[in-house]
Amino acid sequence: MSGESVKSAERVIEVLKVFAKFQTPLSQKALVDETGYPQSSLVALLKTMTSNGLLHYNSASRLYYPTTVVKHLGSWIDDQSHEAAWITSLMKALNEFSGETVALAVQNDTILMYIRAIESDHLVRYHVREGEQRPLLDSSMGWLLMSRMDPVQIERIYRRSPLAHRQMAGDLDVFQKSMAEIRGQDYCYLANVPPNAGTVSMMLPATFNDSPIVIGVGGFIERIAPRVDELINEIRNQVNLHARSANLPSLRSRAGRT
Repeated sequence: MSGESVKSAERVIEVLKVFAKFQTPLSQKALVDETGYPQSSLVALLKTMTSNGLLHYNSASRLYYPTTVVKHLGSWIDDQSHEAAWITSLMKALNEFSGETVALAVQNDTILMYIRAIESDHLVRYHVREGEQRPLLDSSMGWLLMSRMDPVQIERIYRRSPLAHRQMAGDLDVFQKSMAEIRGQDYCYLANVPPNAGTVSMMLPATFNDSPIVIGVGGFIERIAPRVDELINEIRNQVNLHARSANLPSLRSRAGRT
């Protein structure tokens, strides 16, 4: 291993130690002040850690926060908190009901980042790993998150996304119309995005680093497609049931399937 590689590894560890010390989202400036690293070097390091799913970056607050990928390195990220407990219970209930993969995700700039997942036991299933990332345009969960944005934000993300994903979503006018339709619902269902998969997604009354969290139930399209209405209703019911147990607001069904 080269000297530069060792230095980079040491800096990753040092950044995680700073988070463990403060146990809160931190700004780039705070990390520079704490580590003493040159700003240009730290910016590059933070971008690399974010792109690899180790950190989540909230572009609105400009704060970084470790993901569950590094929870074993930072024992202060408490999976047994009141909020984490009801979400874990919700995911298990949906996994048992559907038999499919259940995942949580947040927006990470133009990317969707999975922060937790329970995979299906089916041989043919939707594979999701904690910390895995994909373009927002490439998933039901990403479309739902984007539908809650204003048209200017949607256009910015659309134009910054890879060409192949823009083509799959349709031209910008078509995509904006899709966003308007989804905005009027409390769910999003996409078939064959990604190919051969179907996912039903809903927002949760919770946040991660002040970013909205979306939950999705996904699997092989031939199993999901006949159950879309059933899954929409069950996700909605289970989210409301578990949210109430945590004294959080219930979802309000918008226009669309009931």
